[in-house]
Amino acid sequence: MLQRRAGTHNPEIDALPLVPVMPVRPRLFAPIVLALSVTWALGAQAAGTGLGPGMSGAGHLDVKLTTSNGPVAGSKITLGFNGDTSYYVTGVDALVTWQTGRNVYPGKMNVELDFGGSTLIGTDNPGFQAFAGQFSAAEQLFYRAHGALDLWTPDAGWEAPIGGETIALYGGLPPELATTCRRNPDGAACAPYMDGTRFTRDGVLNTPTAMVGVASAAGAFHSHLDFELLDTDGRFDPANGAYAMTLSLWSRALVGGAPKYVESDPFLVVLNHGLSNDRYRDAIRSLVVRPAVVDPIVVDPLPSVPEPATWAAFAAGLAALVSARMRRAGRR
Repeated sequence: MLQRRAGTHNPEIDALPLVPVMPVRPRLFAPIVLALSVTWALGAQAAGTGLGPGMSGAGHLDVKLTTSNGPVAGSKITLGFNGDTSYYVTGVDALVTWQTGRNVYPGKMNVELDFGGSTLIGTDNPGFQAFAGQFSAAEQLFYRAHGALDLWTPDAGWEAPIGGETIALYGGLPPELATTCRRNPDGAACAPYMDGTRFTRDGVLNTPTAMVGVASAAGAFHSHLDFELLDTDGRFDPANGAYAMTLSLWSRALVGGAPKYVESDPFLVVLNHGLSNDRYRDAIRSLVVRPAVVDPIVVDPLPSVPEPATWAAFAAGLAALVSARMRRAGRR
């Protein structure tokens, strides 16, 4: 039986004490990462559709990036939804955590075209999309990883994974490393990107940041990065559940030597592995729907027993009453 946690990894999710993380699996995605890096460096606007066999647009969500005042100094990178939010939870305005107001972006493992089989568990959803006019041409957008990996199961709710599960997020290389890493992907500067950002129960390993996209001439981009579920305890039987990780988005663009854009607020990516649709929706609901609070009705099963002081006061009062009646009777 899994044990519940005390404290927090994320404000929305309970935490467990930290333990050492076992070594991760060999690199699997270096060609994919390198191909995406070169594509983005050339200003491409897409890297995959994010939809696979048997999956319609229902339930598919992208992280929508906008800028609060357009592509000018001081604008903040703001986050929205591009897709079907009502597929997961009805009766809410948006998929936003009820505790801290962070956006929640769902995704489902092994429904996309570039994953499947007995050895790979992954997805390229959610994607990242910015429409024309939000950024300036050729500006580079990156993600930043925060906190630790959390797992929801129907029996235990939110907890830290106890079986060595890790999520690897494979972002793009910074353009200045593309040529170097194509020639020597195992080099010290390239290895953290090739192995991917690793979300573990203890926090983030390898590089905490990598490229999401490069804005086109119109200031837009659309990209899908790869998430892979790994089990680092040697058995490769990751627990079925919803895996949550925290990211934010930032830009390298500078104005006068200072960052041009304010980094986005943190947000959650919550990926389903092996849960039914109903159970996965339960995991999402636990984050975005405030639990109902019912005041308990307290019923005292036994009558209260008077304390000695109460009994003494009662006896004194009774004696005074009897004495008064006797005096009245004597006068008559």
